[in-house]
Amino acid sequence: MVGLHLLYKILKERKADMLIKIPRKWFILPEEKKEYKRVVSFLKKYGELPKPPDTCPVGYEDQPVSYYIDEMRKRYAKRVIAKIKTAEVSDETVDKFLNYVNKEVSSLITESYGEYVILPKELPEVAQKVTDIMRKNKVAGLFGYPTGYSLLDLNTGGYIPGDVFVFVARTKAGKTMYSLNSVRKLAKEVPCMFISMEMPIDSIMRRLLALEFKISNFVSQVRIVSSFVDKDFEKLKLNLTLVNGAYIRDVSDLYSLISFYNPKAVFLDGAYLLNPDKSYRSEWEKAKNIIEELRKLALKTGVALVCTWQLSRQAVKKIAQTGEPEPEHISFTDAVAQSATAVIGIVPDSEPKYKNFFVMCNREGKERIKIKVHWDWETMNFEEADVVEIADTSNLEDLLDRHPFGEYLDLLMENGEE
Repeated sequence: MVGLHLLYKILKERKADMLIKIPRKWFILPEEKKEYKRVVSFLKKYGELPKPPDTCPVGYEDQPVSYYIDEMRKRYAKRVIAKIKTAEVSDETVDKFLNYVNKEVSSLITESYGEYVILPKELPEVAQKVTDIMRKNKVAGLFGYPTGYSLLDLNTGGYIPGDVFVFVARTKAGKTMYSLNSVRKLAKEVPCMFISMEMPIDSIMRRLLALEFKISNFVSQVRIVSSFVDKDFEKLKLNLTLVNGAYIRDVSDLYSLISFYNPKAVFLDGAYLLNPDKSYRSEWEKAKNIIEELRKLALKTGVALVCTWQLSRQAVKKIAQTGEPEPEHISFTDAVAQSATAVIGIVPDSEPKYKNFFVMCNREGKERIKIKVHWDWETMNFEEADVVEIADTSNLEDLLDRHPFGEYLDLLMENGEE
């Protein structure tokens, strides 16, 4: 009867958003299904919930909505487990059954029941909350979490919770190193997760240590790492979870990881390598599905999702000509540029020990800005080079306006901007 108890509580407290969010399949008993259908039909027809019944259901206790939802979740989980125990699976149906199990278990683990519908009467309160956050972030120069690159933060607003931020580049052009340099800084402030779809965890760890301690021996094939560094490992205070992406198949696996470890920011190195268990007519369609599902993941979980993606071979000629790839040069699909809050291309510089962050797409600021960054494996320097190149001078006023202290004014003037 817990479904009837939940519905009564929802009607009593007028929480229409919670009703919409609860999976319909959780209402198991016939009387629960009947009442659920009545309430939903009324809501769709009149735009508000019906009045609660004059008498409460038998056995009702005045508990929070979240209590009843959790009880329903556990009840449905027991039903799924029972089905798994009694299932008769053949060689022909084993994959289909595993997909069912994965889907059901992932949804039961990852469902979040925070309020996600804003009703008209709540608009003033939400408006005030959003404005207060904007004022606070304006002082910090950020909308989200810091990327570890101040000029990049200045132009994009950082890694925004609930959104997708993408670094794109050709093979071995720096996606992993710049991402690791970013995550190691952010992990000192908030819980982070780094999922490697391209390298084994040992390789990721060696690069992370090299960046953190500025010792290139960790990534050298010939140099031995001195034992003197061992005592410094205790200083490695990073709130960072490393994940071997070989065991990640599709976005449902990511839901489970995020629910279990609760990171604030998730770095997915090689997002295009996800392999959803579906049939696609083309690589373009597959890639489009991946990025759209990742966007839904970010929205639903509220994490800041940072991905790396490949640039296509066609990008090489364009970069050689102008140093500025276009969104259509992102491998397999242009949907990446449509789904992400920002897409940053990593492109070569005229000097071998530098590269450039090229802002290809940017929902929170201007585009086509180049930020010079170090690319020095000897000193393990992958930081910004304090040089910014603005192709469109109309960006200058906006760039300065969004930084409260204008500390880059002299820098920009030195680079020829009036």
